[in-house]
Amino acid sequence: MWRRSWMCAPAFAAILLGCTSTGHQDVPVSASAGPCDGTGGIRMAIAVSGQVGRALSYSAVQLELGYQYIYVDGTCRYWVSPTWSGGSLAVWGAIHEGVLTSEEASQIGNSIRYGDTGAFSTQCPSSTSVHDSPPIYLYNGEQVEVCWPDAELIQSALLQWNKLFPSLYSRGTPVDGALRIEVGISSVLPTWVPTYSWPIESSIEDFVVDPQFANAVGVSFKIEDAASVAALLSLRSQFIKDCESLNTAGRGIPLAGGYSLFMREELPFTDVHGLFAPVQPQ
Repeated sequence: MWRRSWMCAPAFAAILLGCTSTGHQDVPVSASAGPCDGTGGIRMAIAVSGQVGRALSYSAVQLELGYQYIYVDGTCRYWVSPTWSGGSLAVWGAIHEGVLTSEEASQIGNSIRYGDTGAFSTQCPSSTSVHDSPPIYLYNGEQVEVCWPDAELIQSALLQWNKLFPSLYSRGTPVDGALRIEVGISSVLPTWVPTYSWPIESSIEDFVVDPQFANAVGVSFKIEDAASVAALLSLRSQFIKDCESLNTAGRGIPLAGGYSLFMREELPFTDVHGLFAPVQPQ
């Protein structure tokens, strides 16, 4: 069975890790600004575009929610990407979840002027400069704004994000439950790591993405069987260990038969395609 696909590059980490300016001050906003209004659903999101069209084939599943991101619901529960910590293998880490304190929620909300709807809609004016860096998507529960890293608001916010989000990731726990995977047929598999066996009972052909959709989003397959999830997570852990021991970046898990595998945890707020419709930072 065919489905769509692509891959990921550690260079994106430079967007939010280490490219800030110290010449900007935090934007003064009411300390009460924040997403924790007690309602259900995602109330705030910050997501750096994964630039799926420029990434490795069949890796969209790892980047379609953003390369770096945090999603927060109305109860202050958050989901944060492993890529805030940096490193060439960060994209292979588990997505973590936790609960923000009221102070943390206000800090993040203030950083994007969450409580000022008028300012939110005008905070990222169009820039005439040429951008090699991916855009950053901001969501306040109602609308989305797309900003570039050189926007003054973003430069100020980065100073806070680069300190807070890695700590939230460290404090959080891995998301438990289903996985989303993509398998692609690759003509060139890496030779610097072992070739692994397909770890679950279901046929690998059931999860292969059609090559014409190698850089598409929303085409991953959901794995819910507990034994299959455990086997896939074990394979991912071994792959990471092998890459670390060989001091190499992970560019897809090479499988016997010329296949390449990518995966991430399923998140409870995404739709049947694994996407969050209001924010699509591809």
